[in-house]
Amino acid sequence: AVTNLSAKNVALFAISCLMYLICGYAIMYGGGYFLQGIEAVDVAEVLATSAENGFDGDSVYSGASDFFFQVVFVATAMSIVSGAVAERMKLWAFLAFAVVMTAIIYPMEGSWTWGGNDVFGMFNLGDAGFSDFAGSGIVHMAGAAAALAAAKAAAA
Repeated sequence: AVTNLSAKNVALFAISCLMYLICGYAIMYGGGYFLQGIEAVDVAEVLATSAENGFDGDSVYSGASDFFFQVVFVATAMSIVSGAVAERMKLWAFLAFAVVMTAIIYPMEGSWTWGGNDVFGMFNLGDAGFSDFAGSGIVHMAGAAAALAAAKAAAA
């Protein structure tokens, strides 16, 4: 049981990182397709840009650092699901769900708030006064809704 949970959590984080890198980040922030939206991955370029911005008095921020910051939230949302279906769902079914959740579902919900995109092209949550600063609306709501759906599916 402990081995299964440990394997599930390690695989969960690996899948979260990979799927968010492949397409999730681009979906969430509108960067286009495969691996777009992360402008600088070359360490020398990131450091040079940061140094130039710092000397100019601007904020020092790497575009790639946002990916690493956001991928932790993706994994957290999926770990909420992991806790809800612990010992109730087969490992491979859970991992397949993790692929869909981290590549499509979470980034789509995140794009509605943090990405600034419209909900299905109809309205913008920011225009309605919705603001999610620390992730309670995205991370925990997405994780809780997915956990409920997964627990319901596992019980059937």
